[in-house]
Amino acid sequence: MLPKHYWEKRDFEASTLDPIMGSGPYTLAEINPGERISYRKNPDYWGKSIPFNRGLWNFDEVRIDYFRDNNSAFEAFKKGIADIRVEADPARWSRAYDFPAALDGRIIRERIEQKTPAPVSGFAFNTRKPLFENPLVRRALVEAFDFEWLNQNIFFGLYRRIQGYYSGSELSYLGHKADGRELALLGADSLRIDSAILDGTYELPKTDGSGRDRKVLRQTVALFKEAGWEIRDGRLSNVKTGEVFAFTLSCVSKEQEKIALHYQRTLSQIGIEMSIRVLDSPQFQRMLDTYEFDMLPVIWQNSLSPGNEQDFYYGSSGRRIPGTRNYPGIADPAVDRMIGALLAATTREDFVAAVRALDRLLVNGFYIVPFYDSGGQWVARWKTIGRPAEVPLSGFEGSALWYEKP
Repeated sequence: MLPKHYWEKRDFEASTLDPIMGSGPYTLAEINPGERISYRKNPDYWGKSIPFNRGLWNFDEVRIDYFRDNNSAFEAFKKGIADIRVEADPARWSRAYDFPAALDGRIIRERIEQKTPAPVSGFAFNTRKPLFENPLVRRALVEAFDFEWLNQNIFFGLYRRIQGYYSGSELSYLGHKADGRELALLGADSLRIDSAILDGTYELPKTDGSGRDRKVLRQTVALFKEAGWEIRDGRLSNVKTGEVFAFTLSCVSKEQEKIALHYQRTLSQIGIEMSIRVLDSPQFQRMLDTYEFDMLPVIWQNSLSPGNEQDFYYGSSGRRIPGTRNYPGIADPAVDRMIGALLAATTREDFVAAVRALDRLLVNGFYIVPFYDSGGQWVARWKTIGRPAEVPLSGFEGSALWYEKP
């Protein structure tokens, strides 16, 4: 919350390094651009006696340090310059915590479970392009993705596959058969949903992890054949036109390129010509905004109470309006109706039914090649930092930490 009297004589859009007046438990104490920012506890904080804040905001001063790259930040943590590290690199989490403080117990490592929906990430098809109009083609490409090889060889077995748009939460369709509420919402559209998705049992194929699972590849080729494509002279070709199945996957980082290269190797085994293009950030953002791509990596963040943003993510208007987050170009009246139903729901039961019905429709559309997540957070902290035994649904919460004497 920002006070009017502070801003009415200032330009709100102008950049500034002046400490900004706010209404939270801390005030800005020091700003060193590009290096650190410090916050000092406000003794006059208006909310300090509210029961909600009991046990929170336990440090008199909090400092956030900025580093040029992750390696520098990790070295600072090892030396005790930083007290807490939330790790994002499975290789580092598996192999790099072998220094004395981590081995002798001065540093505590733990995986903290989250019960909120996993971020929805994956390679998105641009269904505005004729090549990706057919859901059977998209399903074939989805089921060809060899997650098991990636998990074993790159991610140290630490990830799980994302199974839907609200994966890992009560809102997920997985494990829940469509009930009367859902079927009433879906109406005749339930008839076009795969029966395994409708009864909550559909899971993405699991390969043998070899990178050349013939069984899965045969299933993929069968789907392509049903969609009118077959392998001719080693190239996947359209049965009617002879068109070769070829497209470009655009990405913006070396990490994304690594995943793309693995996918490229898999698809080449069934005659698909996938090119990879690595862009800089402005180029990639322009491509996202204008939808001028074949396939690219995307991410959507969802919560336990999805709302208006779902229309921005998946609503039909985003197929034609530039700048939305409907990257795949989803245009399904049933999806629009489910978004409307979740926004109009007045009971938790109706809300959950609407979100699960939406989940089934999106999964059934095969709009992205789903990625993976860890199912939690990898957190390392020096032993002098304590935390509650119970954590929020969202996982690690920095405001609830305290100092413990060595």
